[in-house]
Amino acid sequence: MKKVIVIGGGLGGLSSAIHLANQGYNVTIVEKEATLGGKLQRVETNGFTFDLGPSTITMKHVFESVIEACGREVEDYLQFYPIETGTRNVFPDGYSVDFNTSIDDVEQQIHVYSPEDALQYRSFLEE
Repeated sequence: MKKVIVIGGGLGGLSSAIHLANQGYNVTIVEKEATLGGKLQRVETNGFTFDLGPSTITMKHVFESVIEACGREVEDYLQFYPIETGTRNVFPDGYSVDFNTSIDDVEQQIHVYSPEDALQYRSFLEE
């Protein structure tokens, strides 16, 4: 069996390790931190839990493709649920844009602040 070392146990390293292990490699992950996950870390203190990294997944298809490439069912490992408003971007003048699941809504909000940028929003999403 071929052996491989993956340096870094963040999402990219874990994804690589999963794909390689699925292809029959003996995989060792080397990580400088105490736990795997990279930016997806938690701190628990005084009965509270804090996420240190992203708490939303914007590229669900990437997670699905890693699991499905191994012949597994996504639902056996992850439960995704939609959130309507993902982020609020606040500008120095106090104006804000809420990014959500409605492309039309976001486009209209951007239009108020910058009509030129609003015209480019859909092509930005396609890119």
